[in-house]
Amino acid sequence: MLLRDEFLTYNNLKREIPKVAKKILVTMGGGDQKNITFKVLEAINQINIEGLEIKVVIGSSNRHLNTLKETTRNSKHSVELLQNVLNMPDLMVWADLAVSAGGSTCWELAFVGVPIIIIELAENQKYVAKALDNNNIAINLGWHNEVTYQQIQNTIKMIVRSKEKRKMMGVYGRELIDGRGRFKVSAKMKSIPLM
Repeated sequence: MLLRDEFLTYNNLKREIPKVAKKILVTMGGGDQKNITFKVLEAINQINIEGLEIKVVIGSSNRHLNTLKETTRNSKHSVELLQNVLNMPDLMVWADLAVSAGGSTCWELAFVGVPIIIIELAENQKYVAKALDNNNIAINLGWHNEVTYQQIQNTIKMIVRSKEKRKMMGVYGRELIDGRGRFKVSAKMKSIPLM
């Protein structure tokens, strides 16, 4: 995996694993046309765990800003809505858990050792989601319109309360994405004989 430079500053990150995870990052990609962010926030709002902090990242092309603002205002949890963020690695390091679409963000989350709950938003995310689930780095809930509020709630509650599960997912993520992708690709390219 060819990680962006800003992630490599966390190459030797020693992650603290709290007994109960309270910091949840929600990121469904830049556009999120189906507004799955709303679905996730509504599911989280039904969870009765005190002290949850949620940071929600949306892109500039998200057409649901007003709805999401209202949802965050009405949440019983502390929810911060962030648009066009420039410090994604810092937000990932902050998080104890992420609910994410199945895109390249998942590789970055794995690199910093964040357990991931994946909701597939596009066909090209299915392979990534299944691979990360099979390697115990993520829990893949499947295709977005088939995922229920109850599934999202139950999965979040399970991971939030299981320190060992989160620790294992983080360790496996760091083992798979080690931050040395660019060096491996460069070495491989140098080994190819030129014509």
